[in-house]
Amino acid sequence: MVTTWNTQGSKAKKWALVESLARLETDVALLQETLEKEDLFLDGYVVHHRPAEAGAGKQGVAVAVKSHLKFRELGAASPFFCIGEVQGWLGRTTVGSVYIPNDRRTATMEELGKTVSRIRETKSGVLLGGDWNMTRKEVLVETQKWKTETEIVEHRGSTATRHGYSRDSRKWSSIDFFVRVGRVRCTEGNTKRNHTISDHWPVALAAVTEREHDTEERTVSRMGIRKTQTQIAHWPGWLDTEVTAENLQGNMKKLADTYCLWNKRKGDKSLCLDKETKELLREARLLRSKSILIEPLSEEEEKRLAVVKREARARCRETTKLRIQRRQNQIADDYANGDARAVWMLAKRAVKRHRASVSIQDQRGRLTVSEEETDSAWATYWAALCEDKDGRSKSRGAWEHSPLSRRFVPKTDLNADISVEELHYAISKLRNWKSAGSDGIPPEWYKAAQPGTPFFSWLLKLMQREWSSGEVNRVWNIAEVVPVPKKGDKQIPDNYRGIALIPVGLKLLNGIIARRLSAALEEGHALAEEQAGFRRGEECVSHLAALTEILGRREHKRKNSVVCFIDFKKAFDRVPHEALLRKAIEGLGFREEEAFPKYLRALYSAPETRNRGGTRTWAHKVGVRQGCPLSPILFSVFINDLLEGKDRLGMEIPGTQRRICKLMFADDVVLLSENTEDLKELIRETELWASRWGMEINPQKCGAFQSMPNGEPTELKIQTGKIPWVEEYRYLGVIFGNKDNRKSRNKAERIRGESKDFNQFLDKSDAIHLLSASTRHRKE
Repeated sequence: MVTTWNTQGSKAKKWALVESLARLETDVALLQETLEKEDLFLDGYVVHHRPAEAGAGKQGVAVAVKSHLKFRELGAASPFFCIGEVQGWLGRTTVGSVYIPNDRRTATMEELGKTVSRIRETKSGVLLGGDWNMTRKEVLVETQKWKTETEIVEHRGSTATRHGYSRDSRKWSSIDFFVRVGRVRCTEGNTKRNHTISDHWPVALAAVTEREHDTEERTVSRMGIRKTQTQIAHWPGWLDTEVTAENLQGNMKKLADTYCLWNKRKGDKSLCLDKETKELLREARLLRSKSILIEPLSEEEEKRLAVVKREARARCRETTKLRIQRRQNQIADDYANGDARAVWMLAKRAVKRHRASVSIQDQRGRLTVSEEETDSAWATYWAALCEDKDGRSKSRGAWEHSPLSRRFVPKTDLNADISVEELHYAISKLRNWKSAGSDGIPPEWYKAAQPGTPFFSWLLKLMQREWSSGEVNRVWNIAEVVPVPKKGDKQIPDNYRGIALIPVGLKLLNGIIARRLSAALEEGHALAEEQAGFRRGEECVSHLAALTEILGRREHKRKNSVVCFIDFKKAFDRVPHEALLRKAIEGLGFREEEAFPKYLRALYSAPETRNRGGTRTWAHKVGVRQGCPLSPILFSVFINDLLEGKDRLGMEIPGTQRRICKLMFADDVVLLSENTEDLKELIRETELWASRWGMEINPQKCGAFQSMPNGEPTELKIQTGKIPWVEEYRYLGVIFGNKDNRKSRNKAERIRGESKDFNQFLDKSDAIHLLSASTRHRKE
């Protein structure tokens, strides 16, 4: 059901508007004159709003669709109309909300005609509804100028749609109606005169589309899972089910059906109002209708209407507060139990806004106008980033002759089968509210598995099977990418960063392997001491304090320090797979037939990725797997031999007998030397390592400085550019430079002290008080 309505404002009458739309069974509401200068929010709807602006006729238009529907804006942005494609269970329909101002009718109709013509290149028809501020004959004359098939949708009964709060029907006018452009199947329009919250009546019709497949995937309720964890863990069906990842997903669906764990579809959710509140809204609506259609209200009825409106608004606010409070209480309980992510869930809830599905530019620079086009454009963009440009990433032969630094690690525990203790510990480390992967199974599901239950035994067999088989099943091998906007135009893909989500089951298994590998590397002293990234007991603050201490000691001794910060271009995303595997297998002393090498090769043999909610997949040919617990440790292994054995070119640390040529925090590398000649040699060695192992350096984001410059600075070159000499450089959030060394050291020490004080004195009870205070502040 599609309804067009000039609401004459929306803020003061929001709840009455929502209740009226619910009674009209409206799926898509085309609203005009919202008079809102900010975002518009209606419970149960996703609103795509053109806010009111200063200027004639810019009163605000919006398209509100039920939450279970998808909406994609099409065409150019305009303060006078909003057009887009609605996709739902019954298919797709292109609709638009239109407001034509009296004082610029011709210009607005011309702009609207150009937009509709552009959309008609890819869409069979457009249904436009709104306040045209023209008679039907005048609208036909204007739309004929578009040189496309247009028709005004007929009305049942009287066509009058604007009453102006007058009971005299001679003063009513017909300026609100639907215009059909091209092929759009719909019923006749019907003016709904029992809805009188505006000086216009709403006009509704049913748009008919061809049925398509259900586009909304069902999701399980996290709260429901937590309430039924005992039943899930002891379900007898676990004993009779073959141990596969596909059956894990199938059993989740069976149990969700059995215990009613499915979330309601957003469109099926009723208004969050109790029966008494709805009765108050109904009484207010009847009184308004009487005042317009029958006779003026008596003094007592006027007072009663004012009381009813006041009580209804108060009850609506109270109902909303109670619903929010229940969820906040659950989140606060999670935080009290040590789940820090619950705080972020509360913060996200406080600023949650419905976002439109944004069209983006494809490779040709054209704006996508359909869901399929956008999915294809994203897939093409992400696939290009994961492409093996020189064909070496997947070639073993390309890396066989590269010099390899070998550091052997203890292998017994690393190759052992998955144990009960390891799985139990890994499950205990899972956090609630984390996103599910492509299989749709959230972490709360796995937390139901506790030792001694059938589910835990079944899950243990699944982990052992995946580990020992040397294969990763396709259900777990697909990651989903969620584009997160950065600064800049949101229609340009480069202004997004991709966040990859892997299935929680794979994350659980890889977390176990990551802990094993990390322990083996530490026990075998395989990682360079200068590497502080992703290591237990190493912190960013300590790393910064070490650098400032080294530079501070040399400054105190009046010794020159030459420092160069190296920036690798998309370091994690450009690691060649076979180079990484050679370093992690042969470089650590493993044989190919052992369990760890077999599983690692399976993990990187053919990983696939797709858009969240999309259908097109592409091969992940280069780069470590994002979102995987193993990736940070594997990257540390990959970069571990950078400048190995080159400490003679580094700087001496006063008070010790040691020289050091680098510090590393994951991919953030600092070169340290006593003079520019040694620094140039370190840069050449870094460039040689990068070329040998398929990595790129971004010279523009690098920087160098020396504490006691003498004469003109020497030119520093690396790969395709020059490294600039700088007065200061921001490294891991702290500014270093030849003039601010003491200031930087004091800042790093202050950061370390504040961090220690925070961890020491802020216990969980204080955090809950802080959480409650932020909640009260948001409500107020």
